[in-house]
Amino acid sequence: MKRRVELKLNGDDISGAVRVPASEDVIAPMSTETLEELRKKHPPEHQDAHFPSKECFGPPSPPVITEELMSAVSSIPCDSAGGPDGLRPRHLKDLLVGLRDPMSLQLAQALADLVGLMLDGKVPEDVCPALYGASLIALLKKTGGIRPIAVGNTRKIVSKRVMEATGKLIRPQQLGYGTRGGAEAAVHSTRAFLSGQTGCQTLLKLDFRNAFNSVHRDRLLEEAQKFLPEIYPFIFQMYRSPKNLIYGEHVIPSARGVQQGDPLGPLLFCLLTRNLSKSLQSPFNVWYLDDATLGGDFELVSRDLQTIVEIGPSMSLELNTSKCEFVVCGGTPTQQVTRQKMKLLCPGVIFPDKETLTLLGTPVSPKRSLRS
Repeated sequence: MKRRVELKLNGDDISGAVRVPASEDVIAPMSTETLEELRKKHPPEHQDAHFPSKECFGPPSPPVITEELMSAVSSIPCDSAGGPDGLRPRHLKDLLVGLRDPMSLQLAQALADLVGLMLDGKVPEDVCPALYGASLIALLKKTGGIRPIAVGNTRKIVSKRVMEATGKLIRPQQLGYGTRGGAEAAVHSTRAFLSGQTGCQTLLKLDFRNAFNSVHRDRLLEEAQKFLPEIYPFIFQMYRSPKNLIYGEHVIPSARGVQQGDPLGPLLFCLLTRNLSKSLQSPFNVWYLDDATLGGDFELVSRDLQTIVEIGPSMSLELNTSKCEFVVCGGTPTQQVTRQKMKLLCPGVIFPDKETLTLLGTPVSPKRSLRS
């Protein structure tokens, strides 16, 4: 831990250094069991996939200027991990940031031109699996299992170009991309919903099984083509065919879903689930990436649950009902009846107390929030 704190401080990441002691992230041991779990987390694309044509590319993207490149490089924490090429943000910053000599300026311009070619989808196809691949890190989850994190080379410029416009497109239901303080807003709004109820109301937290790594890429590309034409060629080359994920000496093909750790991953996931999130009728409907929370009258919430169960499989969204949580605010007889109904709709659902409920790792109860 001391070493991690020192790395954060050496990179001028004060807030990151403060977060290290409280972090619960633990890297899984590099073993045969971990390797097999990672392979299970990256399934092949479905057989009926129908990808958009490459001929659908629109006009070239606006050129990448060196100031845009430098802004993206400067915003990356110095101690961030490197991609498959081993090039870390610290290396780029040492070569570029604050330097005005001719060689540094030429390097910045060359990198900006390279990113421009990538945005226009002009990377040779046989290079794409490596260039758009990633190093893979396996983190242990508190609830068991592992969470794969892919560390790519660079996609931050692309994400920053479309973040503001896309945030407006997916709000108010989705707060996981393009919304500053989205996680805090989700927690506070959930707290306000529960605190303001006088009659019998329900709250349902949904958990999706391996959501990021499972969604269909042909559907992702359809949404990207529709809403992100300016960067669609880049997304097409990145997600049209399998890419290489490097774990130690092993290569795991990434053929489905979005890479966790890719700055564009949350954007694409939010676009894919946009129509679903906006179609739900519950008066309280808040998503933070793949964490969805619905609240309101039981009939509305249960109807929305049925909608998700019916529509989700078309994009390979599968509920993990044993990790979903359901809270009833109301009289005891009503609570018992409503819980039994939810058990039938969502087998294995958990019934936490209102006072112990958490969202995104944060206590929802005002009393618990003050104590923590």
